Amino acid sequence: KFDVPVTLEMLASNYTKWALFFNSMCGKFSLRSHIDGTSPHPKPDDPQWDVADSCILSWIFGSVNDSALDLAMHGDTQTACGMWVAIESLFRANKDSRAIYLLNEFHFMVQGDSTIFEYSQHLKNKVAALRDIGHNIEDLQLVFALLRGLNPQFSNTADDIANTIVLLDFSKTYYIITLKEVREKTAAKTALLTTSRSGC
Repeated sequence: KFDVPVTLEMLASNYTKWALFFNSMCGKFSLRSHIDGTSPHPKPDDPQWDVADSCILSWIFGSVNDSALDLAMHGDTQTACGMWVAIESLFRANKDSRAIYLLNEFHFMVQGDSTIFEYSQHLKNKVAALRDIGHNIEDLQLVFALLRGLNPQFSNTADDIANTIVLLDFSKTYYIITLKEVREKTAAKTALLTTSRSGC
């Protein structure tokens, strides 16, 4: 079951995850041959084949946004395999230009008003999108990007992490900065509560 249709933008940035999930759905019902091209198609004299192919097409229509479908559709006789290949082609097209755009976003991303969790997720989403088009970001690069875009209030923590003899991995770096964020929020609440009591 697909709860949220995949838009063209989501498809471009997260195609691999969607494709793996869809592939596993087809495998669950022994229908993978309808999208990988191993099943001869179409079979107009085989009602069961037609039912299975229509089922997969309905899954595609229910899981991909209209903007992507409009580009992938090529007539009313298109099979599930034809639709699958067309959607894959949409993703594979212009990989280099998309890589330039995503790399620019990754390297210039800043925390802004986001929490550490939100900021980290944005970075990791860009890493996933780049990996999908063949540009792998190493863990060390992800740590550098995280530290570089932090708000000034975390400058001392970022400097401490950057000055370690062996730089921490992303998970440990994220944990340390998140702990600092929690402490600052707790201190701010405590100070506010003290001020309110003093006023009373």
